[in-house]
Amino acid sequence: MVRLRIAPAPSGDLQLGNIRTALVNYAFVTQNKGEFILRIDDTNQKKSTQESLEKIIKTFDWLGIKFNEGPNMGGKFGPYIQSERTSLYDKYFKKLQDEGKIYECICPKRSEKKNNQEETDCKCDSIILHKKKEIISKLNGKISYRVKIKDEAPSEFKDLIMGKQKINPSKLKNPIIKRSDGTYTYIFANCVDDYLMKITHIMRGSDLFPSTSSQVLLTNLLGGQIPIYAHLPLLLNIDGSKLSKSVGSQSINNLKEGGYINSAILAYLLTIGEGDYKKFVLDNPKNLLENYPIKKLGKTNQKFDPERLKWFNKQRIKKLSTQELYDLSYPLLKKEHFKEPISLEILALHKDKINTLKDLNNLLKPYIPKETGNYQLEYSSQANDQISKNILNSLIKKIKKIKKIDSFEFNKSLNELEKELNLKEKEGKFKIYSTIRLSLTGSMHGLEIYDIYNLIGKEEFIRRIEKFKN
Repeated sequence: MVRLRIAPAPSGDLQLGNIRTALVNYAFVTQNKGEFILRIDDTNQKKSTQESLEKIIKTFDWLGIKFNEGPNMGGKFGPYIQSERTSLYDKYFKKLQDEGKIYECICPKRSEKKNNQEETDCKCDSIILHKKKEIISKLNGKISYRVKIKDEAPSEFKDLIMGKQKINPSKLKNPIIKRSDGTYTYIFANCVDDYLMKITHIMRGSDLFPSTSSQVLLTNLLGGQIPIYAHLPLLLNIDGSKLSKSVGSQSINNLKEGGYINSAILAYLLTIGEGDYKKFVLDNPKNLLENYPIKKLGKTNQKFDPERLKWFNKQRIKKLSTQELYDLSYPLLKKEHFKEPISLEILALHKDKINTLKDLNNLLKPYIPKETGNYQLEYSSQANDQISKNILNSLIKKIKKIKKIDSFEFNKSLNELEKELNLKEKEGKFKIYSTIRLSLTGSMHGLEIYDIYNLIGKEEFIRRIEKFKN
């Protein structure tokens, strides 16, 4: 049985790179009818928070990424939060210690903070025993522990992206597996967990490639089967820098709050690297996962393309029914000015005009009673000339005279304005329509004027224009 895991750290919002890696794993599981495990890597307790853990679970759920095992559903290899697995790490630490594979490290504490590999060159293993005990006593027992991998036999591992990799242990550093505060490091916890959870494949970012040789040798020492690896090309910022949780601009939570919908994010991430990406615009996520070309993944990193993501979002929004658009957008709009339910009719008229759900905020403001008037002060100076005033005065007179207004009568009145005011055909039409829209909505562009009239009614239509003029 193919078994893969994703092991995010609960130290911030998940960003697009994290989700892309998760999706490649998910696609591989889907195509091979395997099992997908969510494990929480909270070995760095100083940065880990319960809030971030809950966000991780909610984010995967919102995106529709399903797991077979995890902290919120359990499973036969739990627990699935590393801080709850300390007794298991203790057991395998003692096993290696009894086998003489571990030694005390009395190097300065800064060596623990180097990186995931804990690469600081250490020669503590060669210190005379009585001398080491003397130093340890002065440190009050606060020492780190390293595992001996330098003396192990050469090994190798298979990487679906990088090809077969040979390992020369003599060129590696002995990594720290237990810190001076008693907590276990990333490399040890992950090796023990992958071994016990029977993980068959590890697909992760290529930035973790340097630590893989050490993990393979440590897995050998534990007696585990070496997983097949795939070190995936990274998704980078536009400037080529690495996406970061601390920056957060491409975090899934920020995109969600910015009005991006889940199916658009999935479609974008699953078509990165595709030249003709537009042919996938209507594919549902299930089809994209089942046909994801894992074997074609190269080694070249890709840059985040916000315009492509926005394009996918626009197309996916167009595909929504008006009710679906309402259900997705109203929670966002409610945070702004919209306390009352939004008319489906208004949403239907705006659906094709937006890139994100949040765009509806400004577009719909003119149809919220308490918002009218606020925008008019800002824009009234743009239509303060005599021609604009003549347009609005003439329109009001015509609207008041018509007893029963339909689309034909309304547009006929607009067309008559052009001739009556002696305006040039092309410029005149733009001036008429932009001035009227500005007085009604605060924008020169937008819905057909008759649609606006229909939505707000005759009385409000006249009231807004009168207020705008004055």
